[in-house]
Order: sequence, then structure tokens, then C-alpha cells
Amino acid sequence: MKYFTKFIPFLAFCLISMTVNASALPKAGKYYIRSAETGKYVKLQNANLADITGTQADANLLSVKYMLKGNDEGLIKELKNTEGEGDMIATLNMIKSSFQEVLEDEDMATDFLDDMFTLLMVPAGNGSVYLCVDIPEIENFDEVREYLIETSGGNAAVNFYLSNMESGKRHYLTVDYDDSFGFSTDNTADCKWVLELPEASSNLPEPGDYRIKNAQTGNYVRLVNSMLADITATELEADVIYLDYTKLANGEAIVTQLNNSQGEGDMIATLDLIKSSFQEVLEDEDMPTNFLDEMFTLYLVSAASRDASEPVYLCVDIPDIENFEEIRDYLEETSGGQQAVNFYLSHMVPGERHYLSVDYDDSFGFTTNENGTTKWILEPAETTGIAKIDTNKTISKVSYVNIMGVESETPFDGMNIVVTRYNDGSMSVGKVVR
Repeated sequence: MKYFTKFIPFLAFCLISMTVNASALPKAGKYYIRSAETGKYVKLQNANLADITGTQADANLLSVKYMLKGNDEGLIKELKNTEGEGDMIATLNMIKSSFQEVLEDEDMATDFLDDMFTLLMVPAGNGSVYLCVDIPEIENFDEVREYLIETSGGNAAVNFYLSNMESGKRHYLTVDYDDSFGFSTDNTADCKWVLELPEASSNLPEPGDYRIKNAQTGNYVRLVNSMLADITATELEADVIYLDYTKLANGEAIVTQLNNSQGEGDMIATLDLIKSSFQEVLEDEDMPTNFLDEMFTLYLVSAASRDASEPVYLCVDIPDIENFEEIRDYLEETSGGQQAVNFYLSHMVPGERHYLSVDYDDSFGFTTNENGTTKWILEPAETTGIAKIDTNKTISKVSYVNIMGVESETPFDGMNIVVTRYNDGSMSVGKVVR
């Protein structure tokens, strides 16, 4: 168990790093937003002005952050120009505050304002989304609306918004015939918006075989088997680890393979095991699982403007999840005391990027801050890639490993990692559900 104590944070980190049940929304990040109907882009000129007639070259790169709700909708918490001009959520909050003050002065109801000024992002299919607000059923709605228009001081945007609102209906942000913004209670094609990642060059190392070492400590990673790892290895002791990934337009990449090229230590199989247990536990209680896709995606990111010999980050973006504490507590309660699961869940920060790092005692950890311990160097290894299977070799032993890391000659109930050892000393790893 020497290596297991060093591996707990690594396994905890990796249990979040595989693509599973998907939310249909893009993850929080920086995007250009364009109309799916017209192909024209949004430009936030300042807090009160916006344009949707621009090309991408003229458009703003917008920061989009939201809290994922259990119904696959996102409550938008940030939608602003990354250069600091134009903040849609701040503008909505400002208008809401002014409305609240006006209504309170007349002892009129204000309990509907939070819903009325909450911007939602909703899946619209084919990679597009709706941006919408739900106007609640409001008693004496016409009276309230007329009073707010009367006291708005002639603000054209406020008056337009109020005059187009209907009580008790969802309203979709749309593109009108003159390329201006509008609202519709029908989710037609002109209500769909596409969030495009900005294109960026990538100097990530090519997929292949590497020895991985921490840039600060100089120690190398060794995958002992599917459940154990060590980062105190020397170069001679280090494993050759095969890395593959899918590139994204923004220069980052999603890791699709990370395993020992000799057939020992397949992290993808391990991640699949833990992911399945999370999903099963949550589904049994009818709790949401739509956040798991983002939570289980491992990214490879350049640590700087770099060539292939310079460091990279291995990281995950933890989504902002509705009822996060309730979900976390339930997963900890049902983990059976699994240290890796509990360690990770207790340190999870929703809405933040987490970087794989080295702690002070040379164990794996993670942090939300970039620093020297979060940088990893991928040194090309002289090998031909993933070990090819020799069809002439014979099986010498088959063992099973459960989520607790316990090994047995017979399968456990539930998900198992299957470790097959061959007469030539090699090993393969798979999974089975019993």
C-alpha cells in the first residue's frame, strides 16, 4: 500500500476526468455568440448598447458562466465582454434594482422580479441554445407594467422590454427583421444562438508515448496498475505513458487516452469504473447526472506560449451545479468510505478550473491556481506506441479490482476492473459489470 497513499488525490482527480452523460449546454467559458438564423455576431458596445450585425472579427469575445440546473437548463451568472465593456447580467440587475425601489415606494409587489430578470440558457438542438426569461404569472400585471413604463424616465430599452412581455410565458431572445434584438414567446429558428470557441493556435505535443515529469520537482509519473500511481520515480523507473487527445478550436485538447504503453495502468478503464458508480448512485435517487459530462472531461492545456518541450497543464473544469452541497454530501455518504472519492468531493470548488499538481509530500493533489507544481513536462519516449497484442501468448492469471482498490480472483458485485496477465509478463486491463 506504499503507493496508494500517494495516489489518493490522483485517483480523486482522475475520477472527474472522463466524458460521460452529457449536458446539452456548452461548458462555461469564452465564446463568440452568433445568430443561428442570420449568422451574424453579437457585440456588446457598453452596458446599454448591443449590436448583432457584426462579423466575428467585429464581435466581442464574451465570458459565459452559468449554474447548471437539474433540468438541463443553465441560470446565467455572467455574460459580458471580456474587455470589460458591456455586462448583460449587471445591466439586468441594475434594472431589477430600480424596479424594486419604484414598486416598494408604492407598496406594490416585488416578488416576481427575480424570475423576470433571470436569464436562462436552454438547449436548442444541433449545438445551439436559447437565451430566455420566464415571466411569472403576476397579479395586476398590466397595471404594474404601465406603472414601470411611466416611471422609467423614457428609457427606450426598458420600455421595449416591458411592452413585449406577457405574464406567465417564456420569452426567447430573438433577431428581428432589422437585425435588432427582440423577444418571442415562440421558440422559432431566429431564437437560436450558437456559442463559438475562439480559434487559437496550439503547440501541444503530438499524441504518442511520453515520460511525464513534474516541472517543479523533476519527479516522474509511474502507473503501478489501474488503481495505483507514484510520482517519486526517477527517469529510469518512470513508465512510458501513451497520450492521445482531441483538439479543440481554442487550442486546448480533451484527453482520450492516458495509459501505460506496456498494458499496465489504464486510467480510462479506472475512470469508467468510478464514473459508473457515481451515475448509478445518483440515478437510484432520481438526482441529476447532467453535470457529469463536464465534470469527467480531462483537458490538456498549454502552460504558456510554448514548444513541445515546455510544460502543459492537466486540468478539469468543475461546473457550477444547482444544489451542489446536497449532491456532494449524498455522494460522500454512499461512497462506502472510499478515501479518493471523499477527498476529492470535500475539496471540489464548483465553477472553477482544477489543475493536477504535486503536493509538498510528493503526492498528487489539485489546485485552482496555476503554479510550478501544476506544470507537467512530456518527454518523448523511444517506443513504438501502445503495446501490440501478441496473439500467440497465453493467459496466466485473471484478477478483479473493485472501486475500493481491492483485488480478488473472483468478480465483485457491480463494476470491476479486469486485469489479465499473460505468460510473457505483459498485462491488459478491461472492465466488466457483474
